Order: sequence, then C-alpha cells, then structure tokens
Amino acid sequence: MEPAAGRLRGALIDNRASGGAAVSGRLAWAASAALMAAPVGLYFWFVDVFGVNVPFDDTWNGTLPLLRALADGRLQLAALWAQHNENRMLIPNLLTLLIDSATRMNERADMLVSGCLLVLARRTLRLGPLLLVPVAFLVMGLVQWENILWAFQLAWTLVLLLGVASLAAIEWGGDRWSGWALAVTFGVLASYSSLQGLLVWPVGLYYGWAVGWPRGRAASWTAVGLLTTFEYLRDFGPVGTPSRPLLPFQEPTVAARYAALLVGGMFGFHHLLLGGATIAAVVGLALFVVSDRRWRRELRLPVALIGFAVGFDALVLVGRLPLGLVSAGASRYTTYNLCLLVGLWLASLHLVRRRVAPQGSPPSSSAPMLWLGAALVAVIVGCQLGGDVPAGLSGGARARAQRVAGAHLLLDLARAPDSALAADLFFPSGQYVRVWTGVLRRHRWSLFSGTP
Repeated sequence: MEPAAGRLRGALIDNRASGGAAVSGRLAWAASAALMAAPVGLYFWFVDVFGVNVPFDDTWNGTLPLLRALADGRLQLAALWAQHNENRMLIPNLLTLLIDSATRMNERADMLVSGCLLVLARRTLRLGPLLLVPVAFLVMGLVQWENILWAFQLAWTLVLLLGVASLAAIEWGGDRWSGWALAVTFGVLASYSSLQGLLVWPVGLYYGWAVGWPRGRAASWTAVGLLTTFEYLRDFGPVGTPSRPLLPFQEPTVAARYAALLVGGMFGFHHLLLGGATIAAVVGLALFVVSDRRWRRELRLPVALIGFAVGFDALVLVGRLPLGLVSAGASRYTTYNLCLLVGLWLASLHLVRRRVAPQGSPPSSSAPMLWLGAALVAVIVGCQLGGDVPAGLSGGARARAQRVAGAHLLLDLARAPDSALAADLFFPSGQYVRVWTGVLRRHRWSLFSGTP
C-alpha cells in the first residue's frame, strides 16, 4: 500500500504543479494582453487628437482623381494600375476607393491600419508572452506619425501586412501546396501595392528554404516572383526623383551617413549615433547567423523582418540620396525600420535563451560577443521606446497645425494665395489645389462632407 500511496501523492503533486503552471501561464498572457493594449489605445487616441479631415500631398493627385472617376462612372483598370512615382498601387487604390467612397473621403478612415507579428513570433521562437510586449510598442510606435496621419501612406502598411501574411502562409502551409498558393497570393497583392512589395519574393524564398521547401517549390516561387516583377516593371516610366543609382558607390561616405540617419530616424534623439549602433547590431547578427545553418532556420522570422527593412532602406538610399541628407530623417521611413528593431529584439532574446539552455547552446567562445550584442540591442530598444512618444507627439502637433492651416485655406479659397496652398496642402502646385477644391466642394467630400 505504501508504494501506491507514494505514487498517489506524487501524482497529486504533479497535477498541482501543472495546474499552477497553467494558471501562471494564463496570468502571464493576461498581463501581456493588458500591456499590449496600451500602445493600441495610444495609437487610436493619437489619430483622434491629431488627425485632420483634409487631403494632403499625394492624395490630391493620387487618390482624388480616382475617386472622381469612380463617382462619374468612368473609372478604368488602367487608372488603378497607372504608375505613381516609382509605385504601382493597384491594391491600395482599390482599398482606398472603397473606404473613401463609403466615408465621403474622410481622411481619418484610412489611418487606422496596423499589423501584429505576435502569433508568428510565438510559434517560431517560443518566447514567453511578457517578452513579446515590446513588439506591440514598436509596431505601433508614434514616431511613424507621418504615416499614421497621412492617408495615402496606407500602401506602406498594407505591404508589410501582406508580407507578414505571406510568411505566415509559408509557416503554416508546411508541405501543402495550398499554403504555397496562399503565400503567392499575398506576395502578388503586396507586389502590386508599392515598389517595396517586390521584396516579398527574396524574403519569402529565404523563409521557404528555412522551413524546408523542396527545390521544386522554391523554383516555382522564384518563377512567379520573376513574372510578377516583370509585369510590375513593364512599360515603367521615369520617376519624379532624379535617378542616380550609382551615387551611393560614388560617394560611399555620404551614403553611409545617409544610411545611419535613415535607420536612426526611428529614434527621438541621437539619430546618427543610434542609427549607426543599429546597423552594427544588424551586421553582428548577420555574421552570427551565417556561421551556423541552425540559426538561419531558427531565426527565420527575425531575419525575414530585418530583410524587409534592409531591402526598403536600400531602395530609399538609391532613390532619395540625390535629395540630400535632410530627406533621410523623414518620419514615413520609420515604419519599416521599426520592424528591423523587432527582428533584432526577437533574435537577441532567442539567442540568449538558447545560450543559457543546457543543450543546443552556441560554442562557448561566442558567449561574450553574444551577451554584448544582446545588451546592445536592449539599449537600442530602450532608447527607441523612451523617445517614441515625445517624438510622435511633437510630429503630430506639427502635422495637425499644417493640416488645420490648409483646411482654413480651402474654406476661404478666394483669399488663399497659391504659395500657401502649395506649402500646406500639395507642394508642387497651389493652382492644382484650387482647381480640385471645386471637385471636393461639388461632391461634398473631405472637409466639405460635414464630417469632423
């Protein structure tokens, strides 16, 4: 009887321990969910306080002509597909038209879009819920105020969402062709949303390799990507920014400074220093990952996110460097680099956890560099989170003041000078704004709709 009693006591202790662990896990997730709700609430509060229902910049010559063609019953596919600077924006155009036609072109409606990487990170890296909380704060960061308050920039967030959805389809698809087909669908939609959507093909190819795609599936993915890219670039015309693709190689010092400022734009202070530190962390992680095939597979999500960001920065560097260093600090470029920071955070957590695990640890010789890199990433993330809200509030206040001034100009158009219309609403031409304001008034769109 004694052995049986001992086994019974052991079973009760095990059940009590497992039950306690389950309760602890639920509490951790509940606490994490409560913490993650904070940046979401702050994001929507930010839109409500600083959003202004008035067209701005590319909305005048991008969205408004399409909306007018739809209202007049003469909208054609060619107009939706037409090149806008370096972008083809078929999918964002369709989505924006649906939203704007339903809301009488209320500019706030397009701003409330964001994504979440938490489920995919939990599946691939097995990190605890509290460790994932900073991801929500980074993804919803207010430092990207320009994209949050600029309806036309819906396209960039849409590309990221479709890119992550494509990775998720690859992750959950396994050996099934249905998962591959879904990933391809998301990839095509991302590609026809903006130029950076084409990055989904090389990033997705890496991710497919990491999950064990056979050669045939990888070859099929590559073929579809090449066909999609060819169609995107077919009949492609000149872009607004002067094209000097060799400039980064001709002036490498200036290009390096531009890159550091570009990455550092997501920080509220010391852009050059923190941008350079972030680039150093990315290079260090890259060296670590290429040293061991295991890390290339285990860190597939962080590497993919960093790949999206690095590809985006390369496109910006080539396309915007001729405009000078001042263009590197634009808030609209921070959205992708916040994903770069998410990738660094997730990678460092996973590597540190594996380092302290009894099995599967990296070689002992790599330990000092690993801990140093993790500490650097923690400092970088802390600096971003610390400066995010002040930078967002400052930028949001400036954006609102400009939009409100523009709205007053439209309401008193007869006395508004063209120079002021160009400065506050559509930089190329105040006369263009004057002509199209009649369209807004006639259709009762935007600030003329009676919606605040």
